[in-house]
Amino acid sequence: MKIVVTGGIGSGKSNAAIMLAEKLQSTYVSIDEIVRDLYEDHRIIVGLVKMFGTFDRKEISEIVFASQSKLEELEAFFEPFVTERLKDYEDAYLDLVVEFPLYFEKGSGSIQFDVVISVSSYVLSRIARVIKRDQCGARRVEQIMARQVSDEYREGISDFVIMNNDGLRELEDSVDTLVPKLQSIKEICDQAFAQRPNITEKIIEAGGKPKPILSKTEAILSKLTVKYRKIGLVSGSFDPITLGHTWVIQKALDIVDEVVVAVAINHSKKQLFTPEERGKMIKDTLAECLTAEQFERVTVNYIKSDEMTVSYANHVGAKFIFRGLRNSTDFEYENQLNLIQKKIAPEIETILLMTPRELIEISSSLIKGALSLREWERIAEPYVSRAVLNKLREVANK
Repeated sequence: MKIVVTGGIGSGKSNAAIMLAEKLQSTYVSIDEIVRDLYEDHRIIVGLVKMFGTFDRKEISEIVFASQSKLEELEAFFEPFVTERLKDYEDAYLDLVVEFPLYFEKGSGSIQFDVVISVSSYVLSRIARVIKRDQCGARRVEQIMARQVSDEYREGISDFVIMNNDGLRELEDSVDTLVPKLQSIKEICDQAFAQRPNITEKIIEAGGKPKPILSKTEAILSKLTVKYRKIGLVSGSFDPITLGHTWVIQKALDIVDEVVVAVAINHSKKQLFTPEERGKMIKDTLAECLTAEQFERVTVNYIKSDEMTVSYANHVGAKFIFRGLRNSTDFEYENQLNLIQKKIAPEIETILLMTPRELIEISSSLIKGALSLREWERIAEPYVSRAVLNKLREVANK
């Protein structure tokens, strides 16, 4: 049985949907969580950067809050991706409880729901909840409510209504009252599913080959492909990441299946940017410079200053460490380091890549040193991504 739970902002639909899923032993799905997960999808990242110049959720939230047209553009962009994820859930699970805030505003997507449930609450109660939850003003909540259909409209076309005016106790009582009715509907749905035509027999009668009917668990596992993947490691302080670093990552992706980019955290060393800022600049830069297929094969992590690179490589399953060489000094240093690392983990290979001529002179230190000069931007621009250049401008303007 497929159930959709909807309601206005602050109505308590999340709590209601979770309670229903637990009591009906169904799988809980949140559209908002699907959207949050999609912000990690390279297709989404590229599209958001093109539309808004950023893929930061908070920044985009402020943009669409101020513009109805931008909000509609964002919703239209996400719709096919959300529909795709919903279809995956429908294929994998027989019983779903889907929390869908904008069900009436945007439609059901790919799923035909058996039951539609609305959660309603007094407007003042909803405003108070959102103010407490999001630490925002009443005016902002009212503006969001104005973009949603009214509780009266939802109640008029829903199968059931759950009231939530007096907190969790009333909400749970309302859910408990509704559960027996839903269980009766579920039995009817299950019987209808069990009495469906024998698909295998019909295929054989038509002269085709039968497709095995998998259990729910088998169906999920059948989608997973387990194989050996060659993993490489590219580590450094990346303070900030340059196009030289990006070149090494690109070359590593030509050799291995997956690259882990490890940001070194050294609290005793003064850095221009925090580890979190450096991690975000790496993701932004790679979103600009890599293809979608390449980006999906990169993971950004952090490595503590007291952990050897080769030990961290072992920890993440990397069999290759990639380093860029600009000159003979780099080679001597990397060669000595490699001799030490071989004693600790002889199975891990260090691959030294010769930096192209146009990137030989660049380094993070040079970029940071140029910030004190009047024409620093002309020096830095050829060697960093747009994301890093914008971050450097913030520092230079302080």
